[in-house]
Amino acid sequence: LIVIVTLATLFVAARFFSTEINRVKTVLHDAGPYAFIVAIVIYGILGATVVPSEPLTALLGGLYSPWQAMLVAMLGNTLAALVEYFLGGQIGNIANFEKQRARLPFNLGKFPVDSPIFLIFGRMIPAVGPKLISLMSGIYKVKIERYIWTTLVTNLLGAAIIAYGAAGLIRLLQ
Repeated sequence: LIVIVTLATLFVAARFFSTEINRVKTVLHDAGPYAFIVAIVIYGILGATVVPSEPLTALLGGLYSPWQAMLVAMLGNTLAALVEYFLGGQIGNIANFEKQRARLPFNLGKFPVDSPIFLIFGRMIPAVGPKLISLMSGIYKVKIERYIWTTLVTNLLGAAIIAYGAAGLIRLLQ
């Protein structure tokens, strides 16, 4: 089900962002040997927005080998997740969350946000999962080491699905 939803999201997002993707393709081409670094920076920028990164991963899967696209997407999405984590931390500080936490309804202040199971499987919720988990992790002050390794696990899986799926679709359509 997750693969089907991911592929459907990929098709919708790729169609919607097709003009922007063409611009990104030009930027990557112009970057020459620094294209992967530029792509990772673009992922980081996307982390501060609501724009999905799947079309960029699909583009990389078509321009380069799937394993290169997967590696860049994993690193880039991890950078984006760190941006979101630190944004969440700032939101928590501004809202004085540590003091407000005990007063949350339904004992949400005791919710195990730092659980690896929650951090990994919560990211697999299509569309909102990754950003929501990153922001919550920052707000709840999840230990950075745990946050990074769980993020790398899910980003590697997601990047593999998108990069290899896009490369396979491109080969199929040629």
